[in-house]
Amino acid sequence: SRTGLAALAGGRRFDLVSMGHVLNELWKGQDEDRRRAELLEEALGLVAPGGSLLVIEPALRDTSRALLRVRDLLVERGAAVRAPCLFRGPCPALLRETDWCHAERPVDPPPLVAQIGKAAGLRKEAVKMSYLVVAPPGEAWQAPPAGRVFRIVSEPLPSKGRLRYMGCGPEGRMGLSLQEKHVRLENRAFERLLRGDVVEVTGAEPRGDGLALGEASTVKVLAPAGRPVPPPRGEG
Repeated sequence: SRTGLAALAGGRRFDLVSMGHVLNELWKGQDEDRRRAELLEEALGLVAPGGSLLVIEPALRDTSRALLRVRDLLVERGAAVRAPCLFRGPCPALLRETDWCHAERPVDPPPLVAQIGKAAGLRKEAVKMSYLVVAPPGEAWQAPPAGRVFRIVSEPLPSKGRLRYMGCGPEGRMGLSLQEKHVRLENRAFERLLRGDVVEVTGAEPRGDGLALGEASTVKVLAPAGRPVPPPRGEG
């Protein structure tokens, strides 16, 4: 049955509609992907032009992959994703059962929460979540910045003698690596990347399951994690 979100909104439109830890609680095993996508489409009907629908889910493999399946249904139906995706098309994280997509952001908890955490022996310096930021109906996808662009979707991956991350962009989801002996001023930003950063790389060559950067490669952070991705040069 329809949820009546439009009736609850009383005909109003909003710059931001958010749904936090909602989808994973609904319709489990009951045609859940389709019904969840329909709920988000209804929520998108409440978003004003230029606004966004923000969907946040737990950063667990099952809940993240469920959100990505819903994401693909929305994309098939014409929805544009503002973040974290840099391209339109099926989510490459769904190709392997062991992959999922989540974000991590630093947090400065309120004093009371910090006090409770300290008493409980918990130290929370960052929070993790899976999320989508979706544009209202009729709005177009923003083209990714020109060049070889990736969003970093992993923490630094242990690898002897080299730096390595997983990146996701128009070329798909793949490993990005740089041998420590090849670190130079032009690619030194690779040493400090965080999950969620959007980077542009040059001078990378196919190697194994991803791309290998060399001493002649450059690495530029186009948008730190949590910041908007700039439009292609010449736009905006």
